[in-house]
Amino acid sequence: MEKGLLWFLGAFILGIPIISAPMNIVGDAIFGDRMTPVYMMFGTLPAWALLASLLFPITVAFSELPTYFAYCMPRIAAQIKSGWLAWLIASFFLGAQHMFLPFIPDGRFMLWRLLMYMPFALFAGFVLKLRPTLLPYFMNMHALVDFSAVAVYLTM
Repeated sequence: MEKGLLWFLGAFILGIPIISAPMNIVGDAIFGDRMTPVYMMFGTLPAWALLASLLFPITVAFSELPTYFAYCMPRIAAQIKSGWLAWLIASFFLGAQHMFLPFIPDGRFMLWRLLMYMPFALFAGFVLKLRPTLLPYFMNMHALVDFSAVAVYLTM
């Protein structure tokens, strides 16, 4: 088995609780019910939006992490002369971006999205800072996760 794949599988196993736990913990803390923001997020969509959503996993998964961690993070580090601060900045903006997708103009929902994604953003940025060669694995996993979100809509 390829060494990069082994590193990714190790990171993935370590990352599962970092990725999954915040959604429920933050949902309970902000809404008093972990399912309330989930129901807000998975509302009814028109047919054209469902069809367009099939492009979502491809465009986001293969652009988001490379933009923040392969393009922005090294350039920020070169500008501010701090790789660790660059990691924090790139990770913060990756996490913050998720406040607006889907855009639901509700402050609690937006805070939930920020806080549920921030641990993953920090984790992914940390792993990719230490092992940038794992980026293709992260991108492919990201695509699979995004396709599963689309599948939830298609089965509703």
